Amino acid sequence: MKLRSLVVGVSVAFVVLTSFQSYAEEEWGVIGEVGTSNKDVEFSTFDGSTGTRAVFSFDVLTLDYAGTFYYQNFYTRLKLSRTIQDDTIFSSGAVINATREDLDLTVGYFIGAGFSGFIGYKRADFEAISAVDGISVPGEVNSKTKFVDDGPFIGVSYSLPLQDSSFSFSFAYADMDGEIRRSTVTVDQSTTGSTTGASYFASWSKPVSDSTTFIVSLNAVRYDFDDEEDGLGNDQSTEQSFDIISVGISHYF
Repeated sequence: MKLRSLVVGVSVAFVVLTSFQSYAEEEWGVIGEVGTSNKDVEFSTFDGSTGTRAVFSFDVLTLDYAGTFYYQNFYTRLKLSRTIQDDTIFSSGAVINATREDLDLTVGYFIGAGFSGFIGYKRADFEAISAVDGISVPGEVNSKTKFVDDGPFIGVSYSLPLQDSSFSFSFAYADMDGEIRRSTVTVDQSTTGSTTGASYFASWSKPVSDSTTFIVSLNAVRYDFDDEEDGLGNDQSTEQSFDIISVGISHYF
């Protein structure tokens, strides 16, 4: 079965571009970043075999780390985002715990006039674990669903400088491999395919010292997973909605 996904929300070059402009007189440098993100997530799953749709929503809090090395107009950035507080949802007598982890590797070039072009690799792992009757013990897990996407992306970023701050925007297109793994006490199932789509990102940043910048960013994420129909009406689709707000700092070393 083929899996297609609309991906919105690849965070890539906004901090690098802003920080690079602040320290453009240096031929090379290293920029470190740390921050936190709150991700408001909603899942809507349609099962063609039963004609039913299930919807549930929750929040996850992540800690974000990134490091960037730039030389002249080129830069390389590695970012890791991991759950520090998962959300627990009580639904139909079960407890659902949700976690997420993202890894981004970006290579970019500062074109000029506020623009930067980039390519990169992304891997995203999202897991939801459901335990029967609110009791989570080994061997008593009711079900586990994991979404995995990994592959390349390409995009462009633009920074608009203001008097004492700046706005940055980025757009990226991703063409990745996708997989959905579902497991219960008696069944293990895996669906693989492709994950493609666009990413939109916006941020505001303000220097707080000669080497440190404060950043606030917004990210709207929409996933749309569709299995290929098998001709028997057993197709399934999963729509995911991620609304993310992040705060953090970047520091030039």
